[in-house]
Amino acid sequence: MKNGLLWNEKGFLHPFLLFLTAFFLLLLTSGTLLLQTKVQSTDLLFEQYKLEQAASIAFKTVENHYLPNLQQGENKTVKIHNDALEAEITINREDQQTLVRYEIKTDESLESIIYYKKYPS
Repeated sequence: MKNGLLWNEKGFLHPFLLFLTAFFLLLLTSGTLLLQTKVQSTDLLFEQYKLEQAASIAFKTVENHYLPNLQQGENKTVKIHNDALEAEITINREDQQTLVRYEIKTDESLESIIYYKKYPS
């Protein structure tokens, strides 16, 4: 005896079951894509947070340790390297201002971020 809810009199599945199955698969794939998008945006948010923290570390290191000890007209290149970041800092001190170039890369970033900051002399 055939089940009348699943199969019709010719032995095929009823169209509403096919529709329900397609609808369920559509919900499943759209939910999966939504979750994947949220995971990617969370990863980008963490990467942005790491870059901001690395920039803050580099700024404070230069401002507290290197700028006070720099002589007039002196140029200096500093590299900061630890587990979380790599930074190459170029300091150019002139008569009226000090131009500092920060090139910062975190452990997971593919490209480095370049900042320029001017300090009064």
